[in-house]
Amino acid sequence: MHFHADAHVHSKYSRASSKNSDIEHIAVWARKKGIAVIGTGDFTHPAWLAEIKEKLIPAKEPGLFRLRPEFQKRVDAISPAACLANPVRFILEVEISTIYKKWDRARKIHHLTFVPDLQTADKLMESLSKFGNIVSDGRPILRLDSRNLLEIVLESEPHSYLIPAHIWTPWFAALGSKSGFDSVDTCYGDLAQYVFAVETGLSSTPYQTSMRIRRRGLRGKPQAMPRISTTLPCSRRQKPARALPVQLSFTPRGANIIWMVTAIAVFASRRKRLELTMGFVRFAVRRLP
Repeated sequence: MHFHADAHVHSKYSRASSKNSDIEHIAVWARKKGIAVIGTGDFTHPAWLAEIKEKLIPAKEPGLFRLRPEFQKRVDAISPAACLANPVRFILEVEISTIYKKWDRARKIHHLTFVPDLQTADKLMESLSKFGNIVSDGRPILRLDSRNLLEIVLESEPHSYLIPAHIWTPWFAALGSKSGFDSVDTCYGDLAQYVFAVETGLSSTPYQTSMRIRRRGLRGKPQAMPRISTTLPCSRRQKPARALPVQLSFTPRGANIIWMVTAIAVFASRRKRLELTMGFVRFAVRRLP
């Protein structure tokens, strides 16, 4: 069995995010896009965590959550009929920004952090509040070494884990050219062995990322998790929240083609140039990787 997941999400409490980024709308759009497991985003923000506790309950799958029945009815009422059979599960996730100085250079790194239950979310939120203001933004900015953040996450619960976010972004990335490191080992030190996956962002394909990381030094064989779409294989005996390896459903190059063609197609369709629109759509299908 395969399912699609989106592990990098933000709520309405993050800067530059929609005011409609609440639990219900996230669930509706996950359904429309065929996403089975989606991150909650921002669980370290007290107001957002309170909303998560109000609207979600543990699902039968370990480490995942589902909507409470009363909120599920609301989501069903605004979901397309063709999507009603698609269940959506949530995983507790937050992107954390760490800014600190190491080896005479400013380091600005983003990390995706995941926990298995609400008790651990409370515990981690309390621990991280000592290093910065977790109320001002859904993506908290902390004065904390990346290695120490990983240690706090690992100590919060055995099934908590951290994934470096959009690792090739020049700024705010573990391997960023402006404020990152030369390797994941250097970034996370003696705990790098617990980094089992990375998020590629839009700067490379998962294959390119895997090759570069292995050359630049990371113990083991980390899985590359694309920012656009992730397909995870999962048997009935596996825990969906931890299913590996990660595979690519379509590459960033393919996504760029889709975005470009969609923009042109919409522009053309508004001028009732249907023939031109369909031509670009056929072009996109042929060019997909």
